[in-house]
Amino acid sequence: MKVVLMYHDIVTHDDTSSGFQNHSAFQYKVEAGKFENQVKALASRDDVVFTFDDGGVSFLAIAAPILEKYGKRGVFFISTQYLNTAGFLTNRQVKELEERGHTIGSHSHSHPKNFAALSSAEMDIEWCNSCSILCDILGHDVKSASIPNGYGSKELNASALRSGILDLYTSVPTTKVRQKDGQNVVGRYVVHRDMTVEDVVRLATDPRHQRAMYLRWYVLEQVKKVLGNRYESVKAMFVRNK
Repeated sequence: MKVVLMYHDIVTHDDTSSGFQNHSAFQYKVEAGKFENQVKALASRDDVVFTFDDGGVSFLAIAAPILEKYGKRGVFFISTQYLNTAGFLTNRQVKELEERGHTIGSHSHSHPKNFAALSSAEMDIEWCNSCSILCDILGHDVKSASIPNGYGSKELNASALRSGILDLYTSVPTTKVRQKDGQNVVGRYVVHRDMTVEDVVRLATDPRHQRAMYLRWYVLEQVKKVLGNRYESVKAMFVRNK
C-alpha cells in the first residue's frame, strides 16, 4: 500500500521565485532544507511517493536534485497554461525532468479555482488541452493527472478518463485506491510549509494519524457542502483573524 505525499513548490528564502504567488500558495511552499530532511527521513521507504502540483520552476531547480540525491524520483503535475511564464517551467525543462527519470502528469490547463463546478464540456477542454500540450512536449500520451484545489466530482473523474487519464490523484487523505472503469483514483496527504520532519514522517507511517487526517478532511468537506460558494470567503475571514 502506497502513501502518496502532495507537495507544491520547494523554495529557498525567496518565496517569489517559483509558482503561484498568493496566500493560498504560500502555505504550501516548503523550504528546501526542510524538504531535504523530509526526503532523507523517508528515503529508505519504497512505499512513499512524492508528488508535486502546479508546475513551478522549483520542480527542476530544487525538488528534483534533492530527490535524486537520495535515490528517489517524483511525480510532477503541470498546469500547462503557465508553461514558459515567469516562475514556471519551460517546455524544455519539463522534458528534462522526464529524461532524469521523473514522471510528468497533468494538473489541468488553467488551474480552475473549482474544477468540479465546470460543465462537462469545460472539464473536457481543460484535460484535453493539458494532455495534448504535454504529449507534444514529451512525445507520448500522459496517463496521470492531479486535481487542482481539491474540488473533485464523479463527472470530473469521468472527464479525465475520456482524456486518457488512468491514474487520477486527489487531495483526499487516504491510502485507499478506488478503481472505476479502468481508472485508479489515488488519495494524497498534503504537506504544509510549517510541518516538521516528524509531522511528515507521521503522515507517511502512522495509520492512526492517517485516520485522524481523513476524519478532519471529511468534516471540512461537510462544511463546504453546507456553505457552498461562501466557503472560501469564510475561510479567508478566519485566516485574517488568526
